[in-house]
Amino acid sequence: MKPPDFSPPPARRLFLAWLLLTGLTVTSLLAGLDGFSPASTTSLTPAALASVLLATALKAREILRVYLNLRASTPGWRGTMTAFVAVIVAAVAGGQAILLALR
Repeated sequence: MKPPDFSPPPARRLFLAWLLLTGLTVTSLLAGLDGFSPASTTSLTPAALASVLLATALKAREILRVYLNLRASTPGWRGTMTAFVAVIVAAVAGGQAILLALR
């Protein structure tokens, strides 16, 4: 079994990850403007909310994989961190669904 490679990611990978994170941030911003009310997330349409949460989940995944070098860890760690991100995104989505239902 080959030992994991814990060397830091190359500069090119870091730059591409940064570009992706920047693009996802702009996507979140534009989707969040869909509701036209910066004071409340309950004004977001379900599609806009889904876009923001998807971009957020992808950003978290990229940060974990590249900047925290989780790509070099064991499958257990990768799975646990992915599960944490999924639980957090599901909790936020559920909370927003409750707020929309009460509105």
